[in-house]
Amino acid sequence: MSMASSRELERSKELSVDALRSALQVEAEGHLQAAASLRVRMNTLIPVARLPPEILSHIFALYAAITQDYWTYSRRKVSQYDWIAITHVCHRWREDALGNPNLWSNIQTSFSSVKWVDEYLARSKQSALDVVISNTEKPGRWPLMMQKIAREASRLKTLLIYLNHRLFPSALTDSFPPSTPLLHSLTLRGAVNHTSRSGVNHPLPVPLTTWSMPSLQRLDIASLSVDWTGLTLPHSLVVLKVTSSRSSPPASVTSVVRVIGQLPELETLELHLVDFVWSPADDIAPLPFRLVYLPKLKSITLCAPTSQLACLLDHLLLPASTMVKLLINQSFNPSQMSRLAHSLTSRRSNALDEDTRQWIRKVRVMAFTLAITKKASAILAFEDPQIFLTLSRRAGGRDAVIRELLPHLPLHSVEELVLSDVPYASQDLYKALLAMPNVRNLTLECERPGLPVIQELLRMTLPDIGSAHGLQHKTQVLLPLLADLTLSEIRFRDLQDLRNHSRGISQSFQFVEELCQTIQDRKNHGSMLNKLTIQNCPNVHSDDVERLEKVVSVDWDHEAIWEESDSEDEDGSDSGY
Repeated sequence: MSMASSRELERSKELSVDALRSALQVEAEGHLQAAASLRVRMNTLIPVARLPPEILSHIFALYAAITQDYWTYSRRKVSQYDWIAITHVCHRWREDALGNPNLWSNIQTSFSSVKWVDEYLARSKQSALDVVISNTEKPGRWPLMMQKIAREASRLKTLLIYLNHRLFPSALTDSFPPSTPLLHSLTLRGAVNHTSRSGVNHPLPVPLTTWSMPSLQRLDIASLSVDWTGLTLPHSLVVLKVTSSRSSPPASVTSVVRVIGQLPELETLELHLVDFVWSPADDIAPLPFRLVYLPKLKSITLCAPTSQLACLLDHLLLPASTMVKLLINQSFNPSQMSRLAHSLTSRRSNALDEDTRQWIRKVRVMAFTLAITKKASAILAFEDPQIFLTLSRRAGGRDAVIRELLPHLPLHSVEELVLSDVPYASQDLYKALLAMPNVRNLTLECERPGLPVIQELLRMTLPDIGSAHGLQHKTQVLLPLLADLTLSEIRFRDLQDLRNHSRGISQSFQFVEELCQTIQDRKNHGSMLNKLTIQNCPNVHSDDVERLEKVVSVDWDHEAIWEESDSEDEDGSDSGY
């Protein structure tokens, strides 16, 4: 064979191998495509893939809502847009997510660039927008963002504004149109100086008086300067919350009442740190045409000095079911508390109709808090307290509620009394209990009043009842109708008794024996205690219950809570080492 023919043979073999490899490569690619097609067909048969687009989009919306406030510790920030990762799972999920405009209607400028704002506005199409505007970072880019969001102001449903720069309000008011027809909720937050706990003197970033917001139902303002004079709010408001800064101009009671009186749909009202001023004309009992009736009000919360609270309440007519929460943030004197008590319980501040007037049924007294529950009528079924009054620590001592307020309230109808962690002064408590002769259920909670005080309280007597003609005097105990007594978290034995018991000394039953004697004495004076309830009381022994059951029916929760005594023998100190 010649040299040339051998070379041609080798070349033909190489060509046949390359062709074979190419053919095999094509066949392999075909198999890969077939496998991929099979995987796609398999994925279409799983339950998630068979969900209708509407249900899948709803699941995406729930996931986005859950992750919106999820705190990521690795990044130390709220993962507002982490839900977008679901669009990277598969083509169908991405198409469904992009096709649901509601998923893209929640915009937070603090986590977005200008480009992202454009994308969200485009993908949200014509759906209502929930927008959070914050200028905490890079304030220079906010005017451009404001212009883009302002062009879609007709779609705004909720708007929350965090204000930290003085130049920001002008950028906002210059960008937004004067009408937001769909706006349902508006929240305005100013910068807070944490040292003085007061807001920087920022004016409202939104012109509430001139802005047209016919659908607004919720308005929440905090740490901003609010001028009530000449202020006009939308009549559609259902919730109004104002926590003004200390730099706000003082508001007269009449100006605040005027603004509130224009809100017939109002259900929730909260005013905090509002610096009230009042003229002598305000301090006089208001004339009927100056009274404001809020027929739909369910809850009112006020934080102000005592006299201003009373003056404001004197101008309001509230439904009988309205829950009233008062926070007294300054010191007071008895005359102010007397007026406040009258404002809380008078007919004028309860209801217009005499038939819906409610009496006080239950009183709960804590160190700085008073909770009052009224007696419900056949129509209204009250369960929660209707009046909460809280004193700040600088307003008075821990016994201020008992000493200053209770004596001025009409408590004759009270049937249930709870004393929880209340400091004890016999004279002050005696005056308060003397005004509650119809108490049938008494609950004593926590360390105070304590064991000696319980005995003294139950042994208190009313002034002697006798005749000037020499008839025999009759002694009556305080709370003569008391039938049920509950002791909760009351220590039956102190630590010294436990130490004595650990040393082999017999257990002390002094408190139980004295309590048995007190119950028997009350019975002898015509006050029969029917039931004694013991709940979560430390250091109670079954022998205690047996002794008490000889004079009264006892309901014990059998919670054996025994405190550990610091016995000197436990650490081997007497072992001689």
